[in-house]
Amino acid sequence: MRTRWYALVAVAALAALAAGTLSPASGQNPIVVGASISQTGRLAVTATYVLQAYQLWVDDVNAKGGLLGRPVTLKVYDDKSDPGTGAKLYEKLIVDDKVDLVAGPYSTPVSAAASTVTEKYKKVMVAPMAAGDALWKRGYRYLIQTLTPSSLYYIGVVDLALERGLKTIAFMSEDSEALRVATPAAADLAQKKGLKVVHNEYFPRGTTDFSAMLMRIKALGADVLVCGCYEPESVLSVRQSKEIDYSPRLLFAGHGAAVPEFYKALGKDAEFVLASDHWDSRMKTPGNAEFVERFKKKYGREPNYHAAGTYGGMQVFEAGVRKAGSLDQDKIRQALGELDLVTIFGRYKVSETGGQIAKTSIIVQWQGGKKEILWPGETATAKAMLPAPPWAERR
Repeated sequence: MRTRWYALVAVAALAALAAGTLSPASGQNPIVVGASISQTGRLAVTATYVLQAYQLWVDDVNAKGGLLGRPVTLKVYDDKSDPGTGAKLYEKLIVDDKVDLVAGPYSTPVSAAASTVTEKYKKVMVAPMAAGDALWKRGYRYLIQTLTPSSLYYIGVVDLALERGLKTIAFMSEDSEALRVATPAAADLAQKKGLKVVHNEYFPRGTTDFSAMLMRIKALGADVLVCGCYEPESVLSVRQSKEIDYSPRLLFAGHGAAVPEFYKALGKDAEFVLASDHWDSRMKTPGNAEFVERFKKKYGREPNYHAAGTYGGMQVFEAGVRKAGSLDQDKIRQALGELDLVTIFGRYKVSETGGQIAKTSIIVQWQGGKKEILWPGETATAKAMLPAPPWAERR
């Protein structure tokens, strides 16, 4: 019932925005939301989406009349993609700038560093771009997760494999913090549900030759191959599977296979490959279509999951402040712990530690040059094309 109420509120607000029937709050001191964003350094390109989503949310909340009757402004510093710099900037935001609210930076490492500061000052930080489960096992109270946790990245693959009667599954994953959580979680679930795990191996970041590993998995005859991969390993693993003529009946190539560059690199060899993603512009979440259109109108490009996840995270923060009815940090923390709602990004609900427990990844498949959503079922845009045919039979 509560979920439905918030969904209706979101839709009504978006309708009012479209109609221009709400006026910005004025005449009061603004509520200042502080954050650091990687505007330079290795994360800068992706982090631009995060900053743009923050700015769009500020526009939208002000168009609805502000927050607690006050306009909202954003104060942002450049953390240079460096966790240590991020921590110093959150100290500055809280101690020197005395911002009213703090929102999270981009990436798990920067969020981990920044949260040591926000926790020290008992400042609630909604972290829309932090996936690492370990951040919510430190005993912190004031850190809130809205992104899909790493442990829920791949669970949909297990369900799809079982639906098709597949029996054995193999894992090969990059040796990274996130995938050291995602892969064991999927393997444990597979075993509990009756799939036999026949192989589980990690490879160093930067690996370019997967042929020996793939030969070992081929020899085991695994029905399902799960590659915990990012770009470019997703492309290389699929290309080398074809080179050794290994055709698993279900080939899943991780988050790296969800980006357009994956299909551009492989062409028709990308067909039938499954991938995981956090969000899709076609998801029928409240206000999602309107968000996509406004983002495109404001910035002249399609939003990605980083933008949608950040905007959805701020919808959660906004709902928490409204429910608390004040800027008291403990009241906001309590409200955020009680909320159960659906944003444009998907469902939000957290555990006692503040870790997200309701948002899973979506599983997609390349079909006819397009990504189709297969799982979860309520978001599906097509049926799974499985089992994948042998390489020699593909046209």
